[in-house]
Parts: sequence; structure tokens; C-alpha cells
Amino acid sequence: MTPAQSFDGLGDDISRTVDYHAVALEIQALACGKPRHLIETLAVEIADHLLARHPLRHVSISIEKHILPDTECVAVHLERSR
Repeated sequence: MTPAQSFDGLGDDISRTVDYHAVALEIQALACGKPRHLIETLAVEIADHLLARHPLRHVSISIEKHILPDTECVAVHLERSR
């Protein structure tokens, strides 16, 4: 996540940036909220949610799914900006 405010503009003040704990809880609730067939769908929903509800300029979402034998994982990566 890249805050809308520049890093220099944050002034070492936590109230000017994103509450990462709140973001983690929101992502968990979103992921558990309904079943999906594709991890791509979840990646899009997470990116849209974060950009709509937090002062962010850019998000980068990576989701790994450990489901197939003989593979480490399957994964998607999505980047979105305002």
C-alpha cells in the first residue's frame, strides 16, 4: 500500500497514515464474507475496498493458494492506483 500522502508528508505521525491492523481485519472479513470461485475475484475486491476506504494512492495485492499437489502454490498479483 502506498499512502496518498507522500512519505515525507507523514511527519512520523501515525494518524496521517493507514491503520494496518484495521486493514488486516477488513481484508479478513472481506475474504470470509462470501465464497468465491476465483482468487482473482478476491484480489479485485480487496484492491477496490482498500482504495475506496483508505487514503491510499496505490495498492499491490498478491494472493497465494496452496491447493495443488506437486506445486508450491498458485498465485495472482494485482496492482491498482487512484
